[in-house]
Amino acid sequence: MARTNERTRLRLRRHARVRTKVQGTAACPRLAVHRSNRNISAQLIDDTAGRTLVAASSVEPELRASLGTRGGGNRDMAQGGAPDGGRAESAIAEAAKKIG
Repeated sequence: MARTNERTRLRLRRHARVRTKVQGTAACPRLAVHRSNRNISAQLIDDTAGRTLVAASSVEPELRASLGTRGGGNRDMAQGGAPDGGRAESAIAEAAKKIG
C-alpha cells in the first residue's frame, strides 16, 4: 500500500513540475492524455481561458469503432500496462499535429 502512495506522490510531483512550464493558449492548446489499463482519453486545453476545447475518450462508441478495438478499451493498443513505451500518447500527439 505504501508503494502505491509513493508512486502517486511522485506522479503528482512530476505533473506539477511540468505544469509550471507548459501553458496552453487558444492558438496552441495543451494536449493532456490520460491512459488507464482499459481506456484512453485526450483533451485540448486552453489554460488562459480555463476551458477544455475538445475532449475524446475511448469510452465513446464512435471513437471506439474508429480505433478498431473489440470492446477491450485500450487493451489492443497498450496491452494492459505501459509496455508500449508511450506509443499510444505519441500517436494521439501526431494525429493532433496533422489536424493542426
